[in-house]
Amino acid sequence: MIRAARLAAFGIAAAAAGGLALAAPGGAARPVCAQAAGAHHASLVVEHSSGAVLTFCVGFDTATITGEQVMDLSGVEWQSVQYSFGKAVCQIDYEPRTYPPGCFTSSSPYWAMFVSRQGHGWGTSNLGVSAQTFADGDALGWHFVPSTGGAAPPLINACQAVAPPAATTPPSRPAPPAATGVPPAPESPAPAATPPEESPTISPTISPTPIPPASGRAGRPPPAGGGAGAGLSPGWVVAALTIGALAGWLLLQAVAPHIRR
Repeated sequence: MIRAARLAAFGIAAAAAGGLALAAPGGAARPVCAQAAGAHHASLVVEHSSGAVLTFCVGFDTATITGEQVMDLSGVEWQSVQYSFGKAVCQIDYEPRTYPPGCFTSSSPYWAMFVSRQGHGWGTSNLGVSAQTFADGDALGWHFVPSTGGAAPPLINACQAVAPPAATTPPSRPAPPAATGVPPAPESPAPAATPPEESPTISPTISPTPIPPASGRAGRPPPAGGGAGAGLSPGWVVAALTIGALAGWLLLQAVAPHIRR
């Protein structure tokens, strides 16, 4: 619990001072603060005995800073002992758990310091971390090695700017219609087929079909210019008979007195 609280406090201090970048234990370094605050930047690389690598990016505005300032601004946990050549680093990120009063002995592992200038390879230094200076683009490296010495940590520029992801332009959408009170037409469905208009139906005038005579074959028309009464309607026949009977009766009344004499 105490270690977790200390780590959280160091993380907050580093973010306020200039930012830091951490690597997964045993994995490749992951700079998460490539744009640390400040006009100049220096990288810090720490390799544990297990192979886990930590990387930090420290920003500063002065021309140079000391290695001690790099360590403090990074926010990483570290302990040191003062010597005539400067401070010797005894512990970084709680490794080792304990160390002798003199920081190290002739037979114990220790933190070896390396320096890189302007992205070039690592080199060793006879100065303590507090007496070593760093300018823009320089790097400070640490590797916890056996007493017989060991290889330098991987050379990583933790302050290398990371290109932002390419911006993706969302597909354009048609502008909404003006507020006219009419709902917008559907986007994709095709309009329903409209049946053609039907013209009004006009019923033709049907002439009455003449009734065929009782005699003769069905469907055979009467002969042209046929017998009496052909083409006369029954009403005309009755009227003619009535007129004829009336005329005959009047004629009989006129002739009857002469016949009696």
